[in-house]
Amino acid sequence: MTKEMQIYLEVTRECLEQCMGMLETEKSKRKALLRRDTKELESVISGQQAKIMQLENMERKRLEAQAHAGFGGQTASQMLDAMPEGEEKTQLQQLLAQLRETVQQLKTNNQEALKIAQAELRVYQQVGFVQEKTSNSPTYKPGRSKRADWSSFEQKI
Repeated sequence: MTKEMQIYLEVTRECLEQCMGMLETEKSKRKALLRRDTKELESVISGQQAKIMQLENMERKRLEAQAHAGFGGQTASQMLDAMPEGEEKTQLQQLLAQLRETVQQLKTNNQEALKIAQAELRVYQQVGFVQEKTSNSPTYKPGRSKRADWSSFEQKI
């Protein structure tokens, strides 16, 4: 196995581990939403944002390593098609299969969390805690009608 391919496989493993960590964070976010634990939700989202930035950096490294291994600009399928049968190809197939599965789970969990958050928002809107934006409504407050005094911001517009 070439040094470049070893580096590429290692960086890809790191991306997989990061995605697996993000999956656990996504599950924590979903649990916080279900418990309506806003402090925990804020903490999870903050950590999630940091993990996303780390993954972006890892992905850049992975693409660089891919180019150094001789597969720059190729998709995973193209890489696998171009590789001869052997240990490298088998390892890469396994890594990419795990990565695809983890990313799919991450996407599914994120969609579920989004649905929960949207449902909670609808409940709050129905109860009157959150007012929907309507036309001609610069400022609304729960239980009150449109403010008679226009904000200075609105006057300038």
